[in-house]
Amino acid sequence: MQQIVTVFETTRLVAGEWNTAYADAAFEIYGDPEVTRFMASSGVESIDEMRKRIDFIIERNKKYADGMGSFPVFLKSTGTLVGTALIKPLPDTSGNFTDEIEVGWHLARRQWGRGYATEYSKKLFEIGFDELGLDELHAVIDPPNENSIKVARRLQMKHLGTTTKYYEGDPIEHFLMTKEMFEGMR
Repeated sequence: MQQIVTVFETTRLVAGEWNTAYADAAFEIYGDPEVTRFMASSGVESIDEMRKRIDFIIERNKKYADGMGSFPVFLKSTGTLVGTALIKPLPDTSGNFTDEIEVGWHLARRQWGRGYATEYSKKLFEIGFDELGLDELHAVIDPPNENSIKVARRLQMKHLGTTTKYYEGDPIEHFLMTKEMFEGMR
């Protein structure tokens, strides 16, 4: 594995910038139908397709404001890719960026249940509120994705109900964290 260009760190994890050298490890996540079945974008079928997807993510990250994007997350102790951290504008049903900023988490199946998504999402809250000066952050979750809903609840995000105003317009559960709520948790 190449040297990680660090974007942020937590106690156990380090997030970096995407590189196609991570394609094999990323394929474990995005080639697994159990991981991707609740995501807006479909899974990938091959390592070559994963490289193309990473190239797309690198280019897409350039369109976001500084400090935002999709970031691979690694275990500090081993350098193992465990997932992806997201802090980016939510897209409307036509794919246009809205003013609402989303936090999100993707994890390799073998990493589920270890608290990594909760750990790095708390850091995303710090980045959003302290560094980016945001007043609120959102999470949107496909209703059958109970594991992600549990993460949002552990993060003490407020459930706003079901919405159809993002991504493809399918009903998704909408959660909110405000700066004031986060300050009360520190």
